[in-house]
Amino acid sequence: MNILQLTLSFERGGRREAIRNLSTGLSELGHRVHLACLSHLGSEIEHLAPFSSSLILNRRKSFDLKATRQLAKFCRDNRIDFVHTHD
Repeated sequence: MNILQLTLSFERGGRREAIRNLSTGLSELGHRVHLACLSHLGSEIEHLAPFSSSLILNRRKSFDLKATRQLAKFCRDNRIDFVHTHD
């Protein structure tokens, strides 16, 4: 299964650790896990190890059509089966 973890950012803290732990466990079960951040990454590249790929949308406003299109394309290209949203 291809799973997308969608979050506001991946900044240091409890949210990042929860997403990383969940993603590591899912990867160990054979799933491909991807990360998408709505506003910014907020983390070092080495924290992205559990993810097959990542996307930073740089959303500018609540409804950003460009970011929505980027997310839809990312989901199509990576054949995302399930989106787990945070925040």
